[in-house]
Amino acid sequence: MIKSMTGYGRSVKNSEVGEVTVEVRSLNNRFIDVYLKAPEILSDFEDEFKKYIAEKLGRGSVKVVITLSLKGESDVEHVHLNVPLMKKYYNELLEAKKELGIRGRVDLEHVLKIANYFELTVPNVDSSKFYEPVKSALEAAISELIDMRAKEGEHIAEQMKGYLDVVETKLSEIRKIYEANREKIIEKFRNKILELISDLEIDESRIIQEAGILSKKIDITEECDRLVSHIFQFRRFLESDTPVGKKMVFLIQEMNREVTTIGSKSEDARISHLVVEIKDALEKLREQAQNIL
Repeated sequence: MIKSMTGYGRSVKNSEVGEVTVEVRSLNNRFIDVYLKAPEILSDFEDEFKKYIAEKLGRGSVKVVITLSLKGESDVEHVHLNVPLMKKYYNELLEAKKELGIRGRVDLEHVLKIANYFELTVPNVDSSKFYEPVKSALEAAISELIDMRAKEGEHIAEQMKGYLDVVETKLSEIRKIYEANREKIIEKFRNKILELISDLEIDESRIIQEAGILSKKIDITEECDRLVSHIFQFRRFLESDTPVGKKMVFLIQEMNREVTTIGSKSEDARISHLVVEIKDALEKLREQAQNIL
């Protein structure tokens, strides 16, 4: 079953050195983009953690926040305000204000919006002691997020099936209208040709043949058949356990192309109206597909 790229997971683990909390959030993205916020003491493991997150989640914009709470000590004891960094940003803002000729003051709130200047340091603690509890909490949080992605995927799949049903129903109506009008279209071309060559002596069987050739230019049978094939393929995607989001987006583009051709070939107002309804359903399908892994 398909999975959404949207999800959330949280895990708390206790260890000999303290409590570890990991929160993971993910949103849709064309690629994998991992932002990891963790205490400085875990900096040696950041690359490994990011690689693990990317491998497990595949695609999406992922934000991971890791917090540590030491046993027997208050976090407040280790909070440090990075004043030099604040001064640096403040001076840069003043310089930019001067260069750009911008009026107004540079206040503390402007500086605070740029970065987080509060740092939590963990002195005299072996960083390796945090590795296992952090890895365990990260795995649990990721697992919870993946479960949420799967549940959201089930919900999206049901919505997509509804949009596909609309496309199929409207396409069936288009076929019926076209088939009912097919002979009329050939007759229309035949009469038009006869009118244009009324003063010439030409075999009527040749005229009917030419009318048939012209009618093929507005034949939508192939487009309808391809659209049916695309719908069948899309339904197979909905049951896939592998990432199919990008394939879905591409297939919807192909479906739109066939529908556009059907609309351009038809002179029947009823078919034109049905084409608009199909395009509306395909647009909703596209919006949902962009959130599929």
